[in-house]
Amino acid sequence: MEHLIKFATEAVEETTGIPFSVFSHYTKGKISRKAEYVLPRRLLTVILRDNTTLTINQIGEVFKDNHGVGQNHSTIIKSIIKHNNYVETDKKYHALYLQTLDLFFSKVDHDKKIALLNSPEYRAEVKEKLNFHMKQAEQCINQLKSAI
Repeated sequence: MEHLIKFATEAVEETTGIPFSVFSHYTKGKISRKAEYVLPRRLLTVILRDNTTLTINQIGEVFKDNHGVGQNHSTIIKSIIKHNNYVETDKKYHALYLQTLDLFFSKVDHDKKIALLNSPEYRAEVKEKLNFHMKQAEQCINQLKSAI
């Protein structure tokens, strides 16, 4: 699950240009309400809600401060409701959300490909195919040698 949080966070950082450490920063025990920081938090919240098995409370914990205080469930729910409204009414926001979501999925797909390439089953299959093709190449070379 940690890798999905990481991929979602990276996708939000890349599309908004704001690092997680900035948009999740707490000052005097409160998280910033500046619009430029609320937007990436909202995107991250929705991507995690829709693409992981994290509960609303667990999503709130993603935004923990140094004292272990995150966002509560009502803040997360409000963020999701606002997201749904913005998707319907704000074309720029909707486009940014789709771009972020697309980037998140590309990171997840890339990770799955890497995992596949590193799996013992895949390596054994590749080794078997290479051995088969090496034997065929040897047979061709031997036929050519005998023909000369």
